[in-house]
Amino acid sequence: MATLQLATWATNLTYANLSTGVVDAAVKSLYNWAGCAIGGYVQDAPQIAQNTTLAAFSGPPTSSILGANDFISSGYADAQTAALINGIASHVDDYDDTHLETIIHPAGPVASALFAVAEWKAPVSGHDFITAFVAGVEAECKLGLSVYPEHYNVGWHITSTTGSIGAAVAVSKLLGSATVTMQNAIGIAATQVVGMQEYFGSDTKSFHVGRAAQGGMLAALLAKNNYTSSLQGLEAKFGWLHVVSTRENATAYFGQLGQIWEIEKNTFKPFPCGIVMHPSIDAAIQLHNQTIQEGKSLSDIDTVELRVNPQVLILTGKTDPQTGLEGKFSIYHATAVGLIYGEATPKEFTDAVVKNETVVDMRKKVNVTTDASVDNAQGYMTVSFKDGTKLEKHVVNAIGSRENPLTVDDLKKKFMDQVTMAIGQERATKAYDAFTNIGNLTDYALFRAKKSLNMTVVHIVLFKFRPDVTDEHKATFVKELKTLKTLPCVKAQRLVVGGPSITDPIERSKGYHFALLSFHQDRKALEEYQASAEHHRVTSTYLWPFKEDVTRFDFEVDQEDEHMWDFVAKGMVNGAA
Repeated sequence: MATLQLATWATNLTYANLSTGVVDAAVKSLYNWAGCAIGGYVQDAPQIAQNTTLAAFSGPPTSSILGANDFISSGYADAQTAALINGIASHVDDYDDTHLETIIHPAGPVASALFAVAEWKAPVSGHDFITAFVAGVEAECKLGLSVYPEHYNVGWHITSTTGSIGAAVAVSKLLGSATVTMQNAIGIAATQVVGMQEYFGSDTKSFHVGRAAQGGMLAALLAKNNYTSSLQGLEAKFGWLHVVSTRENATAYFGQLGQIWEIEKNTFKPFPCGIVMHPSIDAAIQLHNQTIQEGKSLSDIDTVELRVNPQVLILTGKTDPQTGLEGKFSIYHATAVGLIYGEATPKEFTDAVVKNETVVDMRKKVNVTTDASVDNAQGYMTVSFKDGTKLEKHVVNAIGSRENPLTVDDLKKKFMDQVTMAIGQERATKAYDAFTNIGNLTDYALFRAKKSLNMTVVHIVLFKFRPDVTDEHKATFVKELKTLKTLPCVKAQRLVVGGPSITDPIERSKGYHFALLSFHQDRKALEEYQASAEHHRVTSTYLWPFKEDVTRFDFEVDQEDEHMWDFVAKGMVNGAA
């Protein structure tokens, strides 16, 4: 019943069902996700994942890797690889959104999958994108509510365990899947359950989110192509709900779908670390400022006493972190940097700061006591000085909580700080404008034009001749191609030759013989080029009758990177992409 219940609701959801508040919450969640993905791309985890997967295993590069600036090595990937990399990058800094009732970070798995598929499958409208995103977020959060806290308390990473299912629902919705198809997608995603808390503080934590995005996307695509699963993948005796939790109440929570919107409860982190530490960081920053205002010296701090919810030590109890990632899960480190620096930005969670002697000394002064009566959004801190004086702070609603949320200006600053550091001020401004207006697009294919500076469209045809094609014919073909350069709708055209021997049967399997690149001012110019009589004459006479294999695709790219596509095409011809 639960699987059908979820699939039926998601299949029938329309943009008209979404209130202004739901749409606004979705847009905030999306641009917060984008900022985290672009900013997080510079970290080791997404870089290692990309270097491991992109050159060796990727297909045609149809989807953006958000933080990448270099089109030769990193700007685009196939949709599955892009979902993996963007998912990792969006979570690696632990700066993403949070559904506080479940501690799910909902945007990462869903948006990473959806964004990659939307670019690949464009045209997609902004309204359709928002609707699919909301469907995925509601699915994972309602699912999380139905098993929380039991599911979390035994050690599952709830963001990824529910996220793969949310991603499957979102992508299925975008693809226009029927209800039974979405049921199959949910089942395929559910059987890919991924993520355990043992790996918090390592690269593997963010891998959970990337893999959930990738797995959910794959589930939706397989189901769309008639791959079958259990239609009761959630509620069956050996289904997801009963295997990963000792308690579930999915039917009741799914009954609230479309009535109580979980996305409106989504919150956004002010600090890039485990969210249960945020009340203590908030208190530490306030006491840092008070210490300075009262003319006291931070070096005279003798002890720091914390009273917090028990979950704080369970999730962030690392007493002696050795890396920036481990610091994100150390209440001792988070408190120390808040007191010393009066802030807790990404730079306070680097390897260098974790090993800083002043920070290490302050960490040793922090003592933590747990109290089940203290809410997750609260914290008590007492700072004692060597002269016997004390400063105290009780944070009732930490900054970033539902009761004390980040403002629109706060969210913009957070986005711009992360993104400017990664791709520069001008591109960061373009990206912010694009993501905050994402719901207004009539064609998702226009998204790149909005987030980039000066655009051009590159159209690539990868071609392999039949074995019987003569050198004379090839020479004639190249000569005729030159006539297409004179068309007013063509900015430039280049032929990249490479690949296998035509006559060697073993070599013939290794790639294409050439890539034909044509550059156009916009998609309208590309359509004019493809519809022209001269294009039809050349291709129908000298190209298509002699083909053994052909692949075509196109994308919008920055004009400044136009020259790099010769190198990209060379890799494609030789089977490297």
